[in-house]
Amino acid sequence: MADRCVEPNAARSVHLRYRVPDHATSAQNTVSVSLSQTGTYFCAINFRCGYMGIQELYDGKKVVIFSVWDNKTDDDPEIDRQAKATYQGQGVDIQRFGGEGTGLRCLLPYDWALNEKTIFRVDSETDGTWTAYSGHYFDQRKNEWFHIATLKTLTQGKLICDCVAFVEDFRRDGKSFHEKRKACFSDFKYLADDQWKGCDNVRFTADPTTVLNINAGCEENGNLFLETGGDTCNCDTPLNETVKTK
Repeated sequence: MADRCVEPNAARSVHLRYRVPDHATSAQNTVSVSLSQTGTYFCAINFRCGYMGIQELYDGKKVVIFSVWDNKTDDDPEIDRQAKATYQGQGVDIQRFGGEGTGLRCLLPYDWALNEKTIFRVDSETDGTWTAYSGHYFDQRKNEWFHIATLKTLTQGKLICDCVAFVEDFRRDGKSFHEKRKACFSDFKYLADDQWKGCDNVRFTADPTTVLNINAGCEENGNLFLETGGDTCNCDTPLNETVKTK
């Protein structure tokens, strides 16, 4: 008889979902990792056509990542569906990626530290049926913004729309399920109608697996957090509910 209690290979992916209007042109969020494991991605902004954040790779090296997907909806063979790079920051490695969709991925070595805040911002600008997405992060070492890259993709003129922050275990070796990860997210805002606006209604979601060693909530300082794997207890926010702020 098959064992019905087989553990997942990976810690469950967990998300914070921010409501952002379709006409917003920019979004900004701050991530601070309090507990990391190799093979973990901490996404600050997952927007309509891409995502950006920080990773700890399999070998423990740390990077900034900014990616944009190819157009997924138009299967006309006569249409160029591949994302293009129109600007590449110094030291940034841009490559094609596959797997969960295809597109362009930018990697930049950045030895971020635990409990250190890293601010990310994505700006969008339409050019006919294409949209150019410019990814930036605030370099704490140099105390300045760094323009990672500008990547454009076929969108039929769409901009950023609803945004998501998430924590994902991509090591998926069975052991990683038993390891806890935690990150805090703060000061999320978006630019619409020439004004930066905050988002008070943030919903906690997760991938379709059913394990409940996941959690989300609000710390005393007002930062929202995501936690997954190991001995995490779902004791602050029920799944698919709004995170209550302090």
